Amino acid sequence: MSEHLVFHAKGGLWAVPSASVFRLERGPRMRGFGVLLGSEEGARIFAEEIHGMVTNLVIRPFPELLRRFWSGNGVGLSVVEERAVVVLDPERLPEALVGSAAKSPAQSLAS
Repeated sequence: MSEHLVFHAKGGLWAVPSASVFRLERGPRMRGFGVLLGSEEGARIFAEEIHGMVTNLVIRPFPELLRRFWSGNGVGLSVVEERAVVVLDPERLPEALVGSAAKSPAQSLAS
């Protein structure tokens, strides 16, 4: 059974394997969330909203037409609640998702 964390960031829906999520943090000024991947030193993605965990996400390869216009990394595409989701490889995140807002100190949800 596989689980993915689905979140909204930079105008789209994205998913990462839940096993790659080290911690969720409140974002700067308590807006949004930091999704810390891998370890304490791992990449942080700033998410405007967390949609939740999805079990057994059906992932399809990127269509050739999409590859022509988008050079970003990813595992493939899926659909959650009738909306397209880009499934990411946590080892090869698009630079646009790992931005300066995500690197700001944030309050951990665990604290």
